[in-house]
Amino acid sequence: MCVQPLQPGVRLLKRREFLSAAVALAVLPSPLGARQVRQVGSTRVAIDPRVELMSIVHLLGEYALTGEADTTYKKDAVAHFSDYRSHPLIAMAKSLAETTLSFDAVPDLILRLTNPNSLAWRTDLVAGEPWGIPDAAEREKFVSLLRDFAAKSDFGGFFNRNRQLYRNVARGIEPLVNPTVTSLEAYVGASLGKWQVIPGLLMLDGGFGPKLSRADGALETYALIGPLYDSTELPNFGDYDRLQNLVVHELAHSLINPLTEQHAALVQNYAGRFDTNLRAAMLKQGAYENWETVVNEHIIRAITTRIAQLIRGDTAGDMAFFEEVNRGYAYVPALVGRLKAFEADRAKWPDLKSYYPQLLRGFE
Repeated sequence: MCVQPLQPGVRLLKRREFLSAAVALAVLPSPLGARQVRQVGSTRVAIDPRVELMSIVHLLGEYALTGEADTTYKKDAVAHFSDYRSHPLIAMAKSLAETTLSFDAVPDLILRLTNPNSLAWRTDLVAGEPWGIPDAAEREKFVSLLRDFAAKSDFGGFFNRNRQLYRNVARGIEPLVNPTVTSLEAYVGASLGKWQVIPGLLMLDGGFGPKLSRADGALETYALIGPLYDSTELPNFGDYDRLQNLVVHELAHSLINPLTEQHAALVQNYAGRFDTNLRAAMLKQGAYENWETVVNEHIIRAITTRIAQLIRGDTAGDMAFFEEVNRGYAYVPALVGRLKAFEADRAKWPDLKSYYPQLLRGFE
């Protein structure tokens, strides 16, 4: 997960950058008989109705995952859905947000469902329970209320009414995202599988990187990203610099987190580094309360820094480097040094997976 404010020097997208990238509309079934809801965008960058629906629930419940951006779209959502603030779903979602259904658990749950026309559990995924609501009865109650809220509030009508805005956002982001993903895969020497970037128009200024395993063996990796916190009329997702940092960070979780799990014993050897000062710094950044998460965040931020420097030059790399250090990521300098050694001998270290134990020595 990445929750971060606007970086200094971010340039906003210009109108000409909202060109190219054809938009495909995937039509989904509508068993509830409501107006058909469509995912708007391509297979790579798309506005997802499930994410927008959950964002609206959080907006009505004033949960922290809702962004600060005061956009026309946000005002339209408030006007459309304000009569449903008293729906029992809103109170339940807010209560769960204070316990288990918070931060990364939110996209993990919502992406396990089909689109808002049906909101059924997906059968194409590897069997497993979403960890945001561990109790089965409570989970079914939540999804039932979510389904009822979507139908009664005419979420389908709201979503379809904003399709042109969704198209514009997807068109503007996709040509900037594709080279970013190519750079990340080349750097770590591994494939991201079936990846998708989902702009969440009501999300906070930051993002999440969920991944789901499918029954056919494929891995779905996502980068859910929010607009800049100071967006006004339109949700603005920034320029190439901002998108590269954010997308690399979120998608890298699907590659780095499994390596940390595979080397759990080795990772624990460095757990003593999680002292009082580092713990305090990490808690300021978000829900970074355990050593494994802190390790992942440090490594991913070091990777983001190196890719920024290699692709965009020393100025961008230095800015990313010092920003991470100033936030309290004390081991980023040592990890960057380790990554440079990795880059210098790719014949010996063809991928980050083989180099991971050496990379961990950055915590020494």
